[in-house]
Amino acid sequence: MNLSSTSKLSTFAWGMALGVLTMFIFEHYNYMQVMHEYFETGYTEKLAAQRNVSKYKTNAYYRPPEPKRYSIQREERGYLTPEVNGTRILCWIMTSPDNIPKRAKSVKDTWGKRCDILLFFSSKEDPNFPAIGLNVEEGPAKLYDKARASLEYIYNHYLNDADWFLKADDDTYAIIENLRSHLSKLNTSEPHYLGRIFSHSGIYNSGGGYVFSRETLRRFKKAVGEPSCPQHHKFEDVAVGKCLKAQGVVPVRTTDSSGKETFMVLPLESHLMPFTYKLPWWYPKFYKEGAEYCSEYPYLFHHVKSEIMYQMEYLIYRVKVWSKNSK
Repeated sequence: MNLSSTSKLSTFAWGMALGVLTMFIFEHYNYMQVMHEYFETGYTEKLAAQRNVSKYKTNAYYRPPEPKRYSIQREERGYLTPEVNGTRILCWIMTSPDNIPKRAKSVKDTWGKRCDILLFFSSKEDPNFPAIGLNVEEGPAKLYDKARASLEYIYNHYLNDADWFLKADDDTYAIIENLRSHLSKLNTSEPHYLGRIFSHSGIYNSGGGYVFSRETLRRFKKAVGEPSCPQHHKFEDVAVGKCLKAQGVVPVRTTDSSGKETFMVLPLESHLMPFTYKLPWWYPKFYKEGAEYCSEYPYLFHHVKSEIMYQMEYLIYRVKVWSKNSK
């Protein structure tokens, strides 16, 4: 084979490779577009029609700093008992300007629509998404500043609009129905602080997701400004726990009726297969990990990638197992 033939063959091979790569990118882009469109608000109405259940209605909302409300779709909860159905949950999500287009959007598209009130807090206001802008800097060391400002905003504007207040990151996926069922058995006028205890001293829950009762929110507001409550701290969850402890509020290890864990604050594979994925050195040693210790009715998963949220939405709410009664 002469040099000219070799050159032509090489050019042909590179052209084929470039063509395959272009097709892959195009197909992947189309796939993501379809997934996002599928899980937009309209899909809930289609699902309602398919399952012959009540239509969804608009009564979940945001409140940005200005006195203006934005509506989102929240699913009707006709399948729940009146006691559970009447348990109002405000979900507040800590995000950032860079994470709004993907991570925050995936929360809004999926599990967030099942909250009674859904709020996103960022360092910069985004009226189109919308996200509430706080006068804080971005960065891991500033998370406590953001959490304090968020809780103060919620206290001032939403204290009586919800019974429970779920804090989550923008890489958290929550199964609100399971959480709502648990909370319906508790009194929001008592100081409850639910989540996965993340310290051997037992003073704070993981920042990946925790729940305040209304009384706990009141006590946190009271703690802010007192010497026992840090004004600044590099670890948000630790500082929140210290403020609450000074007010007589300690975290509760939130398990199901079988004593299994409901807050999955590490990547799920770490909880299910600890023999494969090494647990962090700072993780409490008193927890037992493995599928047998994970609840069948979990409340929350942390460290969930945006694309995985859409997959979880499908697997949890759409997938059915065939039985003799299946049509």
